[in-house]
Amino acid sequence: MSKKLIIGIIIGTAIVGCIIWDTMRKVERDDRIKSNLIKSTAKIISHDIPKSSGGGKYSVWIEYEYLVDGKTIAHKKKYHFKVDQQNYFVGKTFPVIYNKIDSDDSRLLIIASEYEEFDLVQPDSLKMYNDIII
Repeated sequence: MSKKLIIGIIIGTAIVGCIIWDTMRKVERDDRIKSNLIKSTAKIISHDIPKSSGGGKYSVWIEYEYLVDGKTIAHKKKYHFKVDQQNYFVGKTFPVIYNKIDSDDSRLLIIASEYEEFDLVQPDSLKMYNDIII
């Protein structure tokens, strides 16, 4: 085998390994949340500058916070919007679930697929966001 092919195989294996490791971490975290699930409410407090990802889609990191026993916990989550409407979310509140053993382990719930991951039902009042967020 050529040296370039060997390097390509090593790099490809490393990339696949990282993808598998990241997926396993997400599944493990989600399982921890499911087994110790607490529901609460989070408030969207800010976002970064939207970046066009082509075709009228925008990628935005949204920062949200929620309270656990009087302590404010903040996290960021990346969303992809069909239109440039991320400002609409600042100040809004949405459901959040977190692990009661490790309250820093959380998931913001806005669109249907996020609810489905945890076998939860999306409230009718949030279904309009399924057409805004990809």
